Amino acid sequence: MLVPSPPPSMEGPWSQVSTVRLTPVGFPIRDNQGNFKLFNSLIDQRTGEIYNGDDPCVIRIKCALILTALSFYTVGNIVWRSVQLPLDVTRVALGAIDHLVKDIQQSRASASTFTREFFFDSSKKAAEDVWEVLRVPFLAIAVAATASLGLISPYEGRKYEAKVERIWQHGAARSEDVRRVHHPSSTSCLEGFFRTMEKANAFYLAYCFQPVGCLDDKKIAIHSYGWKKP
Repeated sequence: MLVPSPPPSMEGPWSQVSTVRLTPVGFPIRDNQGNFKLFNSLIDQRTGEIYNGDDPCVIRIKCALILTALSFYTVGNIVWRSVQLPLDVTRVALGAIDHLVKDIQQSRASASTFTREFFFDSSKKAAEDVWEVLRVPFLAIAVAATASLGLISPYEGRKYEAKVERIWQHGAARSEDVRRVHHPSSTSCLEGFFRTMEKANAFYLAYCFQPVGCLDDKKIAIHSYGWKKP
């Protein structure tokens, strides 16, 4: 069993471990020599969440980069959400019209169904997008605060920054990040665009800060424990 040595400044209830991660079909990930590929990780004993085993200095540098990029990320998020609003409303409205045309062709058109889909659903989607724009500045402030904490207490700062970003991304897992999700195939570019818009994948600012799993995750196995601070 490999017993990793402790990092320079282990904090609080954190345990350093070596983990073996499994593929989606349940086989251990192996290196080029066929041995189990071990991942250096940290476990938060309070929650059982497993994080990348980055050195505290590396986490501080990443927190500094977050603070540098946050203003651009925030402005980009507001612009994207603002552009998304009319597109979402158009998508819902066009969907209602398409349903109406099909219902007319099948002689089962309903004025109440069309009214609900065209007006109510469109208004609801518009309200949701407006809320998304309004919440961005407050979430950005929270990210700045937690990233600043990470400069002082790296592991705790990373943990809380990840939680704020998860709220920002509506609880999406790191595997749902737009850079990892496979976009559905479509018959046209326009259809593919609307499908991607509807899927609304997450785009994390600090993707690597998110937990890689937890103790009861069937795709992660603890290979060996290292040093633990009481």
